[in-house]
This record gives sequence, C-alpha cells and structure tokens, in this order.
Amino acid sequence: MKPIDVINETEFVGENKMVKADCFAITFKRVTGSNPVSINGYPLGDGESLQFEQTENHLDRTQYSCVFSGGGENQLYVFRTIPISSYFRD
Repeated sequence: MKPIDVINETEFVGENKMVKADCFAITFKRVTGSNPVSINGYPLGDGESLQFEQTENHLDRTQYSCVFSGGGENQLYVFRTIPISSYFRD
C-alpha cells in the first residue's frame, strides 16, 4: 500500500454542534475549568480527552454530537488527522 499524505487540523468548538469526522483519527479535548461537555452522550471530565483512531487507513465517517451544559465558558478542541489524497474521496 502506498503512503497516504495527511494533515492535522484543529477546530475550536464553543457551542452545541455536530462535528463530522471524515478522518483517520479524532480527539476531543475539554479545556480544564470549562463547562461540562458530552460527546455522543459520553461526558468528558474536566481536562479529559476522548480519542478515536481507525486501523488500516480506514476513514471514520461518524458525526459526533457535542453538547455543553453549565453557565460558564464552553471550550472544546477537536483534533483530526485527515487524508489529503483523493484516494478516499467519494
């Protein structure tokens, strides 16, 4: 199998939204001291990360629901490893 070129992307999420993966790996990082947030119903603890990685160059096509609660600041970072080759495009 030939190597696949990738880029690493960072996205800040500050409101309830759906995050589409379309990547090899995705990590959700709740900023310490920020409002509680759940990813597809899984609650992230203060400062906690949640990571999903695919094997054998498969793409994660999941849409992740990011839902905040509380009265403070909503702060979540999403990190993705994305192929830049047209090999995986539909």
